[in-house]
Amino acid sequence: MGFQKIALATDPFQTWFLRRFARKQALSRQDVGFLPIQYDSLRAGKYGDPKIPYWEAYVEGFVPLRIEGKIIPM
Repeated sequence: MGFQKIALATDPFQTWFLRRFARKQALSRQDVGFLPIQYDSLRAGKYGDPKIPYWEAYVEGFVPLRIEGKIIPM
């Protein structure tokens, strides 16, 4: 795809698995970098809930895959 660098953000638990994966794949620090989460910064900030325009996700005529607990065959 032509990417030279890719960033991935995840929680500490998933990061633990990703570090193990990188080590098993013999990836160097130049191949994969990990940024630690800064809990102090998160606690210090006053963050509210984001305003999500859920009404923009509505699609007229959308048929869900699951109706009344049954999966619709494709």
